[in-house]
Amino acid sequence: MPEIASERAPGPLPALQAERQHEQLSPVPSHEPVDRPEVERPPSALPILTVPVADGELFHATLVWNLALEMAGGGHRAVLLAPGGRRAHGLWPRPGSSGGVELLLPRAPDLHELGQAAQETARSLYSPDPSLRGVVLVAAPPSWLRQADRDSPLLRWVLLLASPVRRGLAGTAALLRSVFELNPGAEVCFAAHGARSALEVDWIEQQLVSASPGSALPPRYCGRVANDLPVTRALAAKRPLREFTAPGDEAASSIRQVVTSLLESSACPLERRFADEQPGRIRTS
Repeated sequence: MPEIASERAPGPLPALQAERQHEQLSPVPSHEPVDRPEVERPPSALPILTVPVADGELFHATLVWNLALEMAGGGHRAVLLAPGGRRAHGLWPRPGSSGGVELLLPRAPDLHELGQAAQETARSLYSPDPSLRGVVLVAAPPSWLRQADRDSPLLRWVLLLASPVRRGLAGTAALLRSVFELNPGAEVCFAAHGARSALEVDWIEQQLVSASPGSALPPRYCGRVANDLPVTRALAAKRPLREFTAPGDEAASSIRQVVTSLLESSACPLERRFADEQPGRIRTS
């Protein structure tokens, strides 16, 4: 259903309109860089990145799956965990290895057990060999994250997928506040989707920064998924997204931008190994 204009961000922000009127992407946050402390995690374990994905949220699940595919395509080990059983129905491919990504769907009844499964996976797959390093991505229901234990391993490094639609953005901001209330030292990143301009990305960033407590580091912008249309068409047709995109097009390369920024996070001290000639890949299976 088309979005109602009044539900989106307000019109162009006057102070930024002239500066960004020709800008198509906003790869650099508007605020000054902040030195971030090293995020604590158990020794000899892969970093764990948590991405909130609500039950039945196929669009967000597709974006998370493509982030994992892009990490694997860049030469990193990528493991994706999500709650199994009924919560996984229709959201994920079959468990196992696909496109270089290992998909695990443990039957975890709550965030505590999902976090335990993620920690066990992060430790079991760790290798001192830099060429075998990687990331464990965890797709967790937002309702679970709001009730997490303060020491949960799934609250240390979080990626929020944020839209400029007011109701959705308000929910994302509320979740951000919950994460910081439970773990003030969390490193939170966000990627924008559905934003039709750099000005809408700025609007998203302003709302999330405003929702952050003054003692916390502001959420870090990791890029924008530039075009939702190919994703929407693929989901409607129940076909792989690669059939609706060309290698190197804006939608595919924007996924790569997000991954590159994530790998530069202080929570993920990995060497970037994306060859310049390798196009971004975006697909659903």
